[in-house]
Amino acid sequence: MLKLLKQRLKTNTLHIIIGCAIALIGLELWLNKGYFFWPPNASSVLNDDVVGFFGTALGCGIILWSFSRDQNPKTNQIFLTLATAFMTLLAFVELGHALFMHYPRIFTNVITDVALIAVIMYVARHSDTK
Repeated sequence: MLKLLKQRLKTNTLHIIIGCAIALIGLELWLNKGYFFWPPNASSVLNDDVVGFFGTALGCGIILWSFSRDQNPKTNQIFLTLATAFMTLLAFVELGHALFMHYPRIFTNVITDVALIAVIMYVARHSDTK
């Protein structure tokens, strides 16, 4: 069992990193009820527990897939597609905060989101599809 976990950790390192990052981002969004304030008419939807829970569950799902015995490529594709969509939405909303609300401190988050999207795209490109 320990040998299998070690082997999965070695072969799915980037998946585990992506999963941990998205789970922690989701947890932050779940706990911080005032993170989004732009656009004003959508801030209540974006700050809803569902958004944070989705990110946390998605990250945990990617981690669990990374360690599972049956690593279905279709499940991997779904997880990586959802991860890309989640992070892209987050990046665009944060970019809106920076540009339209003149909140430049959030640019660091945008850069981090874009970097994580690039890693997800790299993993998706090099993952088994059969």
